[in-house]
Amino acid sequence: MDKKKLLIISHVPPYPVSAGQNARVRYSLLAAKNYFEVHFLTFSSKEFQKNEVIEETKKLVDNLIIIPSKYYQSKFHTLFYKFRSKQFVNKTGLKESNFIIGEIEFTEKRLKEYIISNKYDIVLFEYFHAYKLAESLKNSGITTLLDTHNILWKTYIQQLSMEENSKLDEEKIGKYKKIEEKSWNSFNYLISINSNEDSYIKEKVGSEKVLYIPMGVDLSKWDYVFDSKNPEINLGFYGGMGSPRNKKYAMECVDIVMPEVWKTHPEAKFYIIGSNPSEELIELGKKDHRIVVTGFVDNVSTFLKNVKLILCPWEGKYGFRSRMIEVLASGIPVVASYDALDGMDYKEGEGVCFVNNIDEMVIKTNDLINNLEEMNRLSHIAREHTMETYTYENTYLSGFKKIREII
Repeated sequence: MDKKKLLIISHVPPYPVSAGQNARVRYSLLAAKNYFEVHFLTFSSKEFQKNEVIEETKKLVDNLIIIPSKYYQSKFHTLFYKFRSKQFVNKTGLKESNFIIGEIEFTEKRLKEYIISNKYDIVLFEYFHAYKLAESLKNSGITTLLDTHNILWKTYIQQLSMEENSKLDEEKIGKYKKIEEKSWNSFNYLISINSNEDSYIKEKVGSEKVLYIPMGVDLSKWDYVFDSKNPEINLGFYGGMGSPRNKKYAMECVDIVMPEVWKTHPEAKFYIIGSNPSEELIELGKKDHRIVVTGFVDNVSTFLKNVKLILCPWEGKYGFRSRMIEVLASGIPVVASYDALDGMDYKEGEGVCFVNNIDEMVIKTNDLINNLEEMNRLSHIAREHTMETYTYENTYLSGFKKIREII
């Protein structure tokens, strides 16, 4: 049987895998190639001007298409579009990224005829930003899918809350929410990423239009590394440090949790594992040998194997904490807020101990670090549950098989 032609349109590169969104695009491409002839279209952003990114992406697809960027064409164009984007943001409540992707780079005028002339059967969009193009393609008889990645208006609330002296602008959030949820009708099918968001989106557009494909892990790349024989009690935080949210949560662990840990385990190390740490975090590591700031690492397991427990005081019920899946797949127990694993179908004790706030995290962390037998038990359950639920085969591969069957 001939494979149908699938075009994936994305501003997110599948390499390097420095964040959950990059991992999702990468795994999606790998899975899709089993069932489709996969073409990948993007624009020449700063990432896609790097030879390494281009070469690694080519390995994953049948055809890589990079169109010239209008936004990055010159400094003049960038300044001009920045000015226009401010007007767009004020009017719509959307973000600058919505303007760049949906109104400048991936527009109907630029891409519709190209897509139709190349006879693509299916077009999958990463994020909803180019919904106007999607709607036009849908009306022309081409099947369109949206991988939501998460419900972005919920992410936007958290982003605004992180800004200095910020007040939650309910009018702005309301505008964003209205456009995002209306945009879902521009696609034939939507892909949800966690079970709670799956239920929410189904209520809005109908269950027959929604496919549930959570994040998964290629377990061949994530060995079981929990070392019960190592007497050291080290803890950690894992996530991209370029995110202000992750920096905030890592600092909460350093400032609130670790001082209590150090009262009974004065040599315990705290690993901050993730790319793009700020100068503040780097300096913190220089001042205290017990705080290890790794920066980007090719093999995270080299640090996870030194850790007995990962902490995640995350706020905000949206998306999917893919880093937690990698940690749990490695057999490292997690103490997390309920928000951190919302919609990910982990129950108390399945490698995870849930807490309501940072004070409870202090208590639970101290209880566990003084009970190696319990940590060891949680470690094995973490690995077992993740292998049953969130493998690459059970998520991405089965998800794209479903897409092939219904389209």
